[in-house]
Amino acid sequence: MRLAHGACYPRPMPGEENRSHRRLIVLGLLMEAGYLTLGLPATPLGLRVTIQCLLFLPYAWALREGCRRPLGNREGAALLGLAVLFRLTLVFLPPFYSDDLYRYLWDGRVQVAGGLNPYRFAPDDPTLAPLAGDLRARVNHPDLPTLYPPVAQGFFAAVAGLGGSVALLKACLVAFDLALLLLLRVMLRRAGLSEGRMLIYAWCPLVIAEVAGNGHVDALAIFFLLLGIHLIIMARATLSTVSLGLSAGAKFLPVLVFPVLATRVRRRFWAIPFVVLGLAYLPYLGAGRALFSGLRQYAERWQHNDSLFRILLGLLEWLQPTPWLKSGIAWLQERCGFPPWIDLLYRYAYPVYLARITVVVGLAVLALRLAQKRVAPIRGAFLLLGSGLLLSPTVHPWYALWLVPFLVFIPSRAWILFTGLVSLSYLDPGPVGGSADGHEWVRWIEYLPFLSLLAVDYLRARRGKPATLYRLPAFGGAEAAPPGTARAEHSSTLDAASMRAKDRSK
Repeated sequence: MRLAHGACYPRPMPGEENRSHRRLIVLGLLMEAGYLTLGLPATPLGLRVTIQCLLFLPYAWALREGCRRPLGNREGAALLGLAVLFRLTLVFLPPFYSDDLYRYLWDGRVQVAGGLNPYRFAPDDPTLAPLAGDLRARVNHPDLPTLYPPVAQGFFAAVAGLGGSVALLKACLVAFDLALLLLLRVMLRRAGLSEGRMLIYAWCPLVIAEVAGNGHVDALAIFFLLLGIHLIIMARATLSTVSLGLSAGAKFLPVLVFPVLATRVRRRFWAIPFVVLGLAYLPYLGAGRALFSGLRQYAERWQHNDSLFRILLGLLEWLQPTPWLKSGIAWLQERCGFPPWIDLLYRYAYPVYLARITVVVGLAVLALRLAQKRVAPIRGAFLLLGSGLLLSPTVHPWYALWLVPFLVFIPSRAWILFTGLVSLSYLDPGPVGGSADGHEWVRWIEYLPFLSLLAVDYLRARRGKPATLYRLPAFGGAEAAPPGTARAEHSSTLDAASMRAKDRSK
């Protein structure tokens, strides 16, 4: 069938469009039934995770129905209405997977009710005893001060000032989540892509469970990251870099993509994100050296649900480089006259630290390489965040939230599948504060299908074959825009190659 001008797929016949609309509604109602069960406090963990994974099936079917063609006004309204309904179903219930939300509420209480610095005092510090109440007993790792960056702390304090309830905090995060959904709609329109792709984010079970259900602050950081990328594409350098600074101030991960995004703005704007981050830290500088103590312990100790990092660590443990590294440090120490700072190097000569250093260096090299090649912002950010997730020593399910908005533009089959599998890690009882093994079978079920499909898609892409969900075009628009317009800039920044591919298909 010949494609219509400017279309990626043939338009369905009116009768088929109505049937597809009804199927979307039925699939949405089926998913809503799943969320009603998922949020029940009495639901056992095993059943809850099973329901979470089963929700991926109607979700995948909905993507097949909605992503491949333009949506009418009625379908678009139904899509957004059901997306809001899914979130409202869970937002007023207690978190059911993670207890991070109680740390957010605690940090806010420490600042507002106690007037104290959350970086300075761990929750079990006797100084905070008057603030304890029922909340402190629910805070995870009470022996560690907070690790969350200052913009997140400001958000926690604002929620605490408004009452500090679980429902209020989750409702605020859902507001950022829905704002991101509307932003994606704007970006899709400017790129000339079907708004049906919003389904990838709007109906994603992982997003709904981890934001509306468990209230993870990542929603705040991801919104500002995508807003920054959108503003960069729209050539709004000052606002974009401020937004990126706010994103890094909510979660540090966006710093990883700064090199790729910096190539799209003039050098005089490069310092703005770090200025924003520095200004956000000013109210907390009284913590002194404790300012990053929680973050440092997380970076050094945490290992859970990892994939490629585990392989890297196993290789280093097999090679046993520690003895000759210590010999080299001793030689350097003697040559330099035994300065005290060299003693610190001995601590990092062990595989558990060497693996982390290797990951950081590898990601830095990749970021600089992508920046050197001037890779498009969305593509570069997607590659870096995906690589970071694969190499991270800790992969909690909500870490995958960072990739879901990018899947709207780069609908990778493997990564979409991973959003449906990563919740299996809740079945692994292995401690997150150490490297003790848990249930290995969980990782096999979670990672083997994902990594296999990722490898297949990579090989297909190398041979020039479609490797995206339902062969949706990645990066490009559904139709070319006039040169010089904002829409054309948005589309060309996503990827000019897809434009050439569409020209060949006409």
